[in-house]
Amino acid sequence: MVDSRARRGPLALYANLKMAQKLLVGFLAVSVLMVGVGVVGLAKLTAVETNLEYVYAQNLQSITWLHQAQDDATTGQRYVLEVAFVTDPAVRARTQTELVRLDALVDASWAKYVSTDMVGREKLRDDFNATMRVYRKVRDTQILPLIEAGRTADFVALHAKLVVPLINRISADLAGLVETENKVAAQHVAASAADYRFARNLIIGIILAALALSIGLAIGIGRMISGPLHQTVEALEGMAKGRLDLRLDIDTRDEVGQMARALNRSMLRLREATEADQRLASIVKYSQDVIISRGVDDKIMSWNPAAEQMFGYSSQEIIGKSASLLTPKDRAGELDVIGAKIRAGQAVEHFETTRVRKDGSVVPVSLTISPILDADGTLIGASTIAHDLTRQREASMLARSMIEASLDSLVSISPDHKIADANQATVRLTGVPRDKLIGTSFSGYFTEAEKAEEIYHLVLEQGSVTDYPLTVSRRDGRETSIEVLYNASLYRDTSGRVLGVFAAARDVTKQRQAQRQLQEANDAIRGFTAAAAHDLRSPLAAITGFSSLLSTNWETFTDEDRRKFVGSIDRQSQNMARLVDDLFTSASIEGGGLAASPEPIVVGEAIHRCLDAGSGDAASVAVSCPPDLVVRVDPHHLERILDNYVQNAFKYGEPPVRIEATRVGDMVEVRVLDQGPGVPPGFVSKLFGRFARADTPATRAKKGTGLGLSIVRGLAEVNGGRARYEPNVTGGSCFVVELPAGERPGA
Repeated sequence: MVDSRARRGPLALYANLKMAQKLLVGFLAVSVLMVGVGVVGLAKLTAVETNLEYVYAQNLQSITWLHQAQDDATTGQRYVLEVAFVTDPAVRARTQTELVRLDALVDASWAKYVSTDMVGREKLRDDFNATMRVYRKVRDTQILPLIEAGRTADFVALHAKLVVPLINRISADLAGLVETENKVAAQHVAASAADYRFARNLIIGIILAALALSIGLAIGIGRMISGPLHQTVEALEGMAKGRLDLRLDIDTRDEVGQMARALNRSMLRLREATEADQRLASIVKYSQDVIISRGVDDKIMSWNPAAEQMFGYSSQEIIGKSASLLTPKDRAGELDVIGAKIRAGQAVEHFETTRVRKDGSVVPVSLTISPILDADGTLIGASTIAHDLTRQREASMLARSMIEASLDSLVSISPDHKIADANQATVRLTGVPRDKLIGTSFSGYFTEAEKAEEIYHLVLEQGSVTDYPLTVSRRDGRETSIEVLYNASLYRDTSGRVLGVFAAARDVTKQRQAQRQLQEANDAIRGFTAAAAHDLRSPLAAITGFSSLLSTNWETFTDEDRRKFVGSIDRQSQNMARLVDDLFTSASIEGGGLAASPEPIVVGEAIHRCLDAGSGDAASVAVSCPPDLVVRVDPHHLERILDNYVQNAFKYGEPPVRIEATRVGDMVEVRVLDQGPGVPPGFVSKLFGRFARADTPATRAKKGTGLGLSIVRGLAEVNGGRARYEPNVTGGSCFVVELPAGERPGA
């Protein structure tokens, strides 16, 4: 997008052009002003000419005044003559008065004349003044007194001798002055006219020179400006055609240079802005994400190739169409919500939704929508970046499938210690549906909540934990608790910000049970080893002892002693044989190598044979058995079962001991009951295991291998039956064996 400063470049250029235009107008104005000044000067010279004419007129006036003075002097002379020859006193008095007036007029005319500029005429003036002084002195001192005295003859003589020459001299002086004045006036007028013509021609020349200079300056400045302006116009035309690599080589310091530099900067900024626009256009064109712009009327204005590939519309098909064409009908309400945010100047980021293709198929997308503003900040449209989530959804589904396929419980824990997500293994582990798990406290599903809470803090401190033992408390009531081992670590977003803890739990209940069973088996084996060693050592010691006595002191013993010793050796040998037989039978059962040879056997007879072969305590056993009750079993196996049950009753129980046999369906149940303390409830499930011995005072007081009941169970199962324990209703224990019923031979 073009930078706003670059857009101001042409405005600055226009301002500089206007400045150059004003400068040219200024030069023309100066030229016009100079012409005006010349015209004013010419007008002034015309005024000078007028003044010279006025001076000329004044000179003529001076001559007029001289003539007037001459005329007044002549008239005065005439009056003098009249006074001299007039005898009438009244006339004479009037004539003398007129003579005085004329004399005053002569003085006034002369005074006016001499008040003018007399440069070059001072001698004439002085001569005339001297003559006038002589004349007036003669007139006043000699002529007038003679007239007053009436001495006419003397007056005439003196007048002719002195006055007439003086009058003539005065007239001649006045005539000379007039002639001189005429010459001086003519000279002044001629000089003034010459000066005037010179000044006029000079001013006209100055005006013409100023005009020519102004025109020349205007033409020069115009050319000086028009050359760069021509370059500028060419640069602007090139700029309009897209050529932004031009540069004006104008390096003056005037406004034109400033204009050129401004234009160069403008073209540089426009070039940079254009290159930025081209890069942006290239990014938009080759972007893998859809980039669309639309106007405020929701009409699509731009459409990149990725949009064409995703939606199937070409740019010619879609530009100018409404953007709602891409929105599924069930999501039309989204447009109003998005439009409201855009009009408010807010961007919509990572909005996951769906859009519809040209073929009608729906594609999942993530939208980022931003307002487009002009230079004044006015909303003119919106840009949309759409990312196709198809592969992401597929990958997410694959990842989810893998998570769900895990046999281990997987949970994500938020920073507030709530379960953010969980897989189906977690549902099976806790017995709580996934939608109810999410948002609940992680520690609430364990028997030790504080210990469960601690796992989060340990992960934050250490980064991860491994094999962290916890016990899950199920919520569905099927099992009270399940032992698990947790492996947990932090999980982060792409910027490295911690989002929470990811924890995987493996159900180790069976392993722990197996470990405990193994431990118990090891303990049992150790007990069995000790018991077996005891059971073997005791008869062996007896056999060894009695054999040694007999071999070394045979002659000293009586026959009765010898029979007694041999009987003891025989009994101890049978005990050892029985123990070895138990070990062999147990090994055969565990190895699956024990085989049975079932045959019909009368249960009552088998019970009595067992009791008869037993110790003296067996005679006190009460028997309840139908005489015709028959089982189908291996005779040796039945004997071992009955013998182990009876010995167990006398060894760990208390009398009275009784045996009950009944038929239940296709099976015969044989029960051996005693009145002892019974079997602890917690040990019942282990009662028929190998080497199993309950930890009770009775078992601690008596040694045993713990193989008897396990052999009973194995023998019963190999014959198609089973062995079990149930408490005696009247107290004590009740050991039961179920065997298939049979028919009496020959029946």
